[in-house]
Amino acid sequence: ALDVAFDAAGALKAGHAAESLDSPMPAQDEEFAPIEAAKFVSGKQSFFDVYVRLAGGRYIKILAAGDAFSPDRIESYFKKNVEHFYLRKESYGNYVAFTGQFAKAVSASPKIGLDIKLAQAFNYGDKTLGFFKECGMSEQAMHHASAFVSQTQGFLEEISADTNDLLKKFLADSILHEHGVSTVMIASLLVGKMNITAPKSFQVVGTAALLHDIGLYELPTELHDEDTSKLKPEQLVLFQTHPGLGARALEKIPKMDEAVIQAVDQHHERRGGLGFPSIERPGGRSVVGEIVGIADEFAHLLEKHKGTSDWKSHMEWQFYKEFSGPISQAFRAVFLEGKF
Repeated sequence: ALDVAFDAAGALKAGHAAESLDSPMPAQDEEFAPIEAAKFVSGKQSFFDVYVRLAGGRYIKILAAGDAFSPDRIESYFKKNVEHFYLRKESYGNYVAFTGQFAKAVSASPKIGLDIKLAQAFNYGDKTLGFFKECGMSEQAMHHASAFVSQTQGFLEEISADTNDLLKKFLADSILHEHGVSTVMIASLLVGKMNITAPKSFQVVGTAALLHDIGLYELPTELHDEDTSKLKPEQLVLFQTHPGLGARALEKIPKMDEAVIQAVDQHHERRGGLGFPSIERPGGRSVVGEIVGIADEFAHLLEKHKGTSDWKSHMEWQFYKEFSGPISQAFRAVFLEGKF
């Protein structure tokens, strides 16, 4: 059994509402948070009331907090073409905490294979999709982001079996960090807005977005937090080596595209000699590196300013002077104007 440290009593209390089971009720969509049914995480008992959405906008509670949600029962809803389960918004924070603890336990367990750990890593995308929904993103945009993640997952599963130990370590540990998946999702919407449609380009951008920080795993763990304001000068110098370390590690993987390696190497470089390493490139910087770079920074901003729109002012004064016109224009259109 997985040892998942979790405040069960507190979650059960917060996750239980008064309405009866199996009784359709009118409700506003804003009261509920959707969880993709295929990714729903539950223990031996559910810590949350679980709902499904009926035609006409009504909801019905199918499971009360404290009851068992067996795999067979979940499977029965798949057969009814139920694509999402719903939690009340006030329970969603506890659900995220539970999945985080669950993911940590999965990552630490030597009995669980890399393929399962990698699949669990992509469950983290729900938080980013929630942000997209709050921004008024269309269902089309959110499906695009989810599909982009799935494509990236498929490629990484394909190469992970015969790859080096560093990549295996990174993939197994990446479920501790939603950041990689958030970066993939943000990058996917920029790619869509820039009319980049070739499947190979999707694979390159998705892979680079997920693996952009792999070089950090060759550095001491205290450098894995990318808030550089916490670092001492000598630590900052070491931290700034991680793009190059990541690129060199990816060069050792036979199936890794050169464009992915280049993007990882350049994802912290910025226009006008800003960022690091600060070098002149006669041929200019990689477009993929810029896409990953702006998605990386934005994912960090969302985590820092979660639940607020404070990130917008930061975007205005910093991002638009650090990234080229097509990249910053795509970002403005998607995330500030809602045009996907």
